[in-house]
Amino acid sequence: MGDGQWNIAALRELLENVLPGDQSFEDYVVDSEFPLIGRRRLLLNARRLVGKFGAPPLILLAMQPG
Repeated sequence: MGDGQWNIAALRELLENVLPGDQSFEDYVVDSEFPLIGRRRLLLNARRLVGKFGAPPLILLAMQPG
């Protein structure tokens, strides 16, 4: 996404484990330079969401200034 700001190997690994491992994570820090808004530090939290039977599982990803 974007200009590669979200291409973070550790973040990708965390997200890839959320669905199959039914895992979550809290307060993962992303400190990056974003176009138009400049340098930002964000805390990310993610967990698996389970919907109706047969619906694909989703990831809820929350971002807050950190």
